[in-house]
Amino acid sequence: MFLQSDINLQNIYEPEAVQFSFDTIGWKIMAVILLLIVLTITFFVIKKYIKNKYRREAISRLTQTQSIQDILVIVKQVCMQTYGRQTTADLHGNQWFSFLDSKVKSSLFIPLEKEVLNALYQQKEISLEVKNQLLSNSKKWIKTHA
Repeated sequence: MFLQSDINLQNIYEPEAVQFSFDTIGWKIMAVILLLIVLTITFFVIKKYIKNKYRREAISRLTQTQSIQDILVIVKQVCMQTYGRQTTADLHGNQWFSFLDSKVKSSLFIPLEKEVLNALYQQKEISLEVKNQLLSNSKKWIKTHA
C-alpha cells in the first residue's frame, strides 16, 4: 500500500478561463434571426394599422355627428366598404339591422330597431338615451365587425 508520504504531488495547473465574446457565428445567427422576427412583426403591425384606417376614420366621424341619419350613413359606408356594395346597398329596415347584428357576436341593433325606424320614417323624436345607445353600438360594431 501507498502511504501518503510516498506520493509526490505537484501543483495543479488550471487552464486559462475562456473569454466571453459575441464574435462567434452562433451570436451572429441569433442576431439575424431576432432581426427577422422584429421586422416581420413590425410589417404585420403596420399592415394591420393601414388596413384598419377606415375604422379609425369612421369612429372619428361618428364622434362629430349629431343625427341618427348621419350615424346610419356612416355605418352603411363602412359596411359597403367592408362587404361590398352589392351585398349591402339595398338592405334597409329589419334586414339592415339583422345584417349588422349577424356580423358581430352580440345583438347591437335589433333591440333599438323599433325606436330608430320610428324616428327615421315617422319623424318621431328619439330619446337621448336611445340615440347615445345607437352611437355607442355603432362604434362598437365598427371596431368589432368581422
